[in-house]
Amino acid sequence: MSLKGGMTVNMLKYDIAGIRIEVIADDNTYILDRFQSFFSRCSEKADLKVRVNSCDKLMEPKGKVLFHKSAKWLLKNTADQRIAVCIYGEESQELVAILEVDPGWQNVSIDYLKTAPNIRYAAERLGNILMRNCILLRQGLVIHASAVEWQGKAVMFSAPSGTGKSTQAKLWQKHMGALILNDDCPAVRVAGGQARVYGTPWSGSSNIFLNSHAPLSAVIMLEQAPENRICRLTACEAVSRLMPRCYLPYYDRELMERAINQLEKIIAMTPVFLLRCRPDREAVELVYECIK
Repeated sequence: MSLKGGMTVNMLKYDIAGIRIEVIADDNTYILDRFQSFFSRCSEKADLKVRVNSCDKLMEPKGKVLFHKSAKWLLKNTADQRIAVCIYGEESQELVAILEVDPGWQNVSIDYLKTAPNIRYAAERLGNILMRNCILLRQGLVIHASAVEWQGKAVMFSAPSGTGKSTQAKLWQKHMGALILNDDCPAVRVAGGQARVYGTPWSGSSNIFLNSHAPLSAVIMLEQAPENRICRLTACEAVSRLMPRCYLPYYDRELMERAINQLEKIIAMTPVFLLRCRPDREAVELVYECIK
């Protein structure tokens, strides 16, 4: 902790998926328990700098609406084309937090309402938004999947919610002694001709994750079925099935092109399989035979 203008300031450093992050906050609201294993003592320059401020009142920024679903994305009326992301309370619809970032996703400010209920939920959402977009400029992509680490390799299970991603990951944990890297939002980065999977602090409701990483050996797309069967997908089939499971920047054409490029690289260097399966050990053995 340090003092700045008579006010206590918290400065923390994290390393998430190989991205060095520096957070400066005027209180500990954004110091979430799940981030503790990602603390870093690295003295190198941060890739992403985040300044967090608590406020008594918030006003929505003016600008062009880019996207509005669970959060409102705006292109601000500024010379540097800053993006603002507004988070509203689920019940009150009150503006509770605003994230502003430069086009390079390097310098971020977050203002949040002191009195807002469940502000830590907003903190987690904004952190996830930061990671999904920042990583696109650093040869990476966040994918909706469950990822396990087994014998120094990573396997990702991906499918629409409720299909059984977590179930297959836990079966690998039970029968193969695998470690679950992340149960909902692993990150994948491409470097040196290799795709590598990283655990992140965002893992949905299960809260299962590790600060670890491993080279990606296979992606398993899942379908529920009465019998277990597996087949390798062509590149086109793999793209059509995996792209809807990726967190894509629909608000920005240039970033979208980067995301698709990363996805194509991942698929080019990684076998993708379709596993029609039951939640049992035989499904584990079929995947094992493909990747052993």
